[in-house]
Amino acid sequence: MFDRLRAIHEGLEAAGGTRMGAVLWWALANNRISHERLADLVDQHGLDRELLPKEIKPAGAFRRAWRHAARELPPGQLLRPIVETPDEIVLGLVREDSDGKRRELDYELITRVSFRKDTAEIKEDVENAVTQRIRALHRHHQEHTTTDIRGMITSFLSEKGVPLRSNGGVYFVPERFGRSLDALCRVVESAGHNQLFRLPIVETPETTQTLGVVAERSLEEEVRQLQAELDRFDADRTRPATLERRVEDFETLRGRVRLFSSLLSFEATGLTSRIDAAQRTLRDQLGLQEVEPEHKPTPNAARRAEAVLASDVGF
Repeated sequence: MFDRLRAIHEGLEAAGGTRMGAVLWWALANNRISHERLADLVDQHGLDRELLPKEIKPAGAFRRAWRHAARELPPGQLLRPIVETPDEIVLGLVREDSDGKRRELDYELITRVSFRKDTAEIKEDVENAVTQRIRALHRHHQEHTTTDIRGMITSFLSEKGVPLRSNGGVYFVPERFGRSLDALCRVVESAGHNQLFRLPIVETPETTQTLGVVAERSLEEEVRQLQAELDRFDADRTRPATLERRVEDFETLRGRVRLFSSLLSFEATGLTSRIDAAQRTLRDQLGLQEVEPEHKPTPNAARRAEAVLASDVGF
């Protein structure tokens, strides 16, 4: 079916049709890749580095590693934190014995395991299978997983695509972002046994109308979700950085509404009015002044809006 649809649209394009973009969906394998290797792939294929997941810090990976190892211990053994300082994390591997007569529990320290935060060095008093497992899991948890790879895709699509299903998974990406989409696909497919499926879409009156209806509904749902979050909003309990991101989210969403309403010829006045009203409410709650039209948005918001509206072909 996929090959038939591709052949139809490629035939329309060969006959002089204009490619509007592509419908995208994917299948991801069990990915495991180092940050350095993933960064190399991003640079090699010319993908925006902002999509690169943050490097996992060694101390965070060690915490994940020992908690992972704690779920796999032999019966009667436990891993327990002893102390964490600015310089190190120290654990104890203990054996627990129950004394039914005394109705007490006895604990024997098998070994201590320490992690130096400055050098990422792991040491133990006595090496055994558990400490070897912690070392292996530390290496394991410093690598990026399928969750990170999926996050790269969804971050890209949050600005350059629109979902065609209510629960996501299938997106339309305009042709103006085709070069970036190609780079994303090459990176993701090189990172593991992953597949990204792209169906080229050629412009026809029926295609434009159908995509316009679906895109408008999807953007309406995004506005509704932001509004619902705003209704639950508590400015006193939210970190300043989170508040700033919420203000920027409205800027990005407004840019996407402008982009897709222009490409797919649907009326966007109602959506932008709702976004404006919600953003005014948020600014009032934060005690922020309304931004005048001639003022520029915050640097992050401007950059994100530019990513949505700028063309991949240089205009």
